Amino acid sequence: MPIVWAVLAIALCEDEEVQVHCRSPRRLQTANAIEARVMWTALRKGGDMSRGIGHRKLANRGEGDATFRALARQGAYVTQPLRMRTVQALPALGFVSSGGTRFNDYSLAEPGGEICEIYRREYNALKRWMMEYESPKSLKHLFPSGKVREEARQIIQRQLLERGRDSNRRRALQELGMRGAALLASAKACPPPLSRDHFADIRAGIAFIDLRDAALAVLNQVENYLQKQGGRPSKATCGQLARNTAVAEKLAFLTSTAKQMLDHVDSSSGHSAHSFARICLGSATNVISSLARRDGTVVIEQGDHLFLGPAAGGEIEESTAAENHSMSEENDYPPQLPRIANFYALLEDLA
Repeated sequence: MPIVWAVLAIALCEDEEVQVHCRSPRRLQTANAIEARVMWTALRKGGDMSRGIGHRKLANRGEGDATFRALARQGAYVTQPLRMRTVQALPALGFVSSGGTRFNDYSLAEPGGEICEIYRREYNALKRWMMEYESPKSLKHLFPSGKVREEARQIIQRQLLERGRDSNRRRALQELGMRGAALLASAKACPPPLSRDHFADIRAGIAFIDLRDAALAVLNQVENYLQKQGGRPSKATCGQLARNTAVAEKLAFLTSTAKQMLDHVDSSSGHSAHSFARICLGSATNVISSLARRDGTVVIEQGDHLFLGPAAGGEIEESTAAENHSMSEENDYPPQLPRIANFYALLEDLA
């Protein structure tokens, strides 16, 4: 259902009447507001919210607090709406054309227009709501646990399995099935029906995200060290940090992760991920310095010292890779690759 919400939002932002009345609303805020309104309506109507979010934010809102203007405000809804899962899917499946990678850059494409026609009644209801003519009264077919309409389901399935250069890979994942996908992270050999190149790319993606998480853990520990120094501005040399036990432990794990990636993932294609892995095998001081230069927001390097950057916040909590990828962990798909979890979630919606 999030794909339908997102497509409707983009179409409404391109509607000339909406542009005039709502002063050219931005796509991202519009999509968030529409999702929030659908969730709010489902809550009020007693709809199935087992796949809904935002209960606490929306539960105490009255009709006057559920207008488009109110729900489009920053902070009115959750910080990670379901719409976020569609950012890569929409252009990949051809529902939008894009001049960039941001949701606000998207323009409706022909398959997206087909979806809007199928949901014309809901489109018109949301349009009147955005223009403050009346509250939408026909949103039940957009509820989070509702079934996508059959005509729309066929279009989405067509785009998913037949469109684009990766369509063969998507069909292979469909044939592999959920149980097979859950074993990809630990598989030693390429499981049919995946191609060797596809399997190699999946392994490389998993390894790179593991490496990224290990590098972030080093930076998190450096940030913690600087925050605990008491003096302002807090600073430390790379040598001081390398001798800190907590930082050294994270560095050791980063080194082992980099070695594992280079030992088990084909580096013949010369991907930048392998260059980064080799950097992570350098001396402790060089690795810390390199990570700080790459970051430049939470931790910054000036001369021979590292300082807290403008994006440094409160003390960092220890986290695991699984926690960082919670979208896929409950289904045991490779948590490093949430797109696989999203793919199977979409297939489930289309079943």
